[in-house]
Amino acid sequence: MADDLEELQRQALLREVDEEVRNDELKALWKKYRFYIISAAVLAILGAFVFEGIKYYKQEVSARDSIAFTRALNAAVEGDMTSSMIDLDAVMKDRATGYAELAALRSVSLLEKAGQSEEAMALLYEIRGTKDFSVPARNVATVAIAQRLMDADKPDYAEVKKLLAPLAAEGSAWKDIASEILAAIPD
Repeated sequence: MADDLEELQRQALLREVDEEVRNDELKALWKKYRFYIISAAVLAILGAFVFEGIKYYKQEVSARDSIAFTRALNAAVEGDMTSSMIDLDAVMKDRATGYAELAALRSVSLLEKAGQSEEAMALLYEIRGTKDFSVPARNVATVAIAQRLMDADKPDYAEVKKLLAPLAAEGSAWKDIASEILAAIPD
């Protein structure tokens, strides 16, 4: 029994020594790496704040553009083309959200309704030529340009073929539309 007690005391002493050694090792690690640990924690917190800030900013810009776009559509329905174009231009110039693409395409429609076909065509070429707009928006502009060229008094068939060649390629989502327009070109 005395041996068991002595063995328990020895094990307790070894555990205590082992804990002291571990504590000393942890203190040494902390002392050596505390700057890196604190820096990583601060960076993680800052990263989370920046991420949330950017997300909040994007939501605010999207909400603002949504309101301006809706106001522009309502003004157009009411016949106030000037106000509508001002709002659409503001959304279009910002180009921070997808509303810019919708605003640009709606502006084309309003310009044509107002009899400003040349300005509408120039805007379509701008949409098609800028990387600020998505590929689908640029493709919509390309098809719209081709349709307007085909409807012109003197259609520029060579330009239509050049514009639609990439869209008529096998595997293109626009193949059917482009092929239909190209099929209307006389031999």
